[in-house]
Amino acid sequence: MADLTDPDPSRPIWTFWLGLTAIVALVAAVALFAPRDETVNTGGWAALWFLAAAVLAIGEMLTAGFFLLPFAAGTAAAGVLALLSIGVALQIITFIVVSIVALWLMQRFATKDFHGELLPVGAARYVGTTVLVIEPVSRLQGTGMVRLGMQDWRATTDGDEEILLDAEVRVVEVRGARLVVEPLE
Repeated sequence: MADLTDPDPSRPIWTFWLGLTAIVALVAAVALFAPRDETVNTGGWAALWFLAAAVLAIGEMLTAGFFLLPFAAGTAAAGVLALLSIGVALQIITFIVVSIVALWLMQRFATKDFHGELLPVGAARYVGTTVLVIEPVSRLQGTGMVRLGMQDWRATTDGDEEILLDAEVRVVEVRGARLVVEPLE
């Protein structure tokens, strides 16, 4: 199985696994304490699964990170099995398997950009290029122009030191219509 590390480095990975464990434990608890008699028919189970899928899908729309969507897919898959009068145990197993597979696929999709597999578009394609300073770049004075190929761009820097005329610098970021540059080492 692929690496399920969290793409957001500011959030510890244990929070991801804690959330996943809590959801699986909740489903297991429902399975253990579900009524064993015929009081809940297959339509009731289907309604329960689809209601849970709707709640999770709405929760995904209100949050960020693609964390609830895989579980919504798992509950919807279990709901389809409930409509087909498949046993509750198989519904729960389907929920767990589909949720984990969907979570794995979503994590792979979400981390593509963090691993540099996507090509930069727009002005972001200039990050990492070397440009020539044609007007001194100073963050404190708010001045600076660089030449990138045949184009002149406004520039800024994150450093406090002024970058002098005719210096070669590297583009490290694009902020709006300005290139953020730093001196070459």
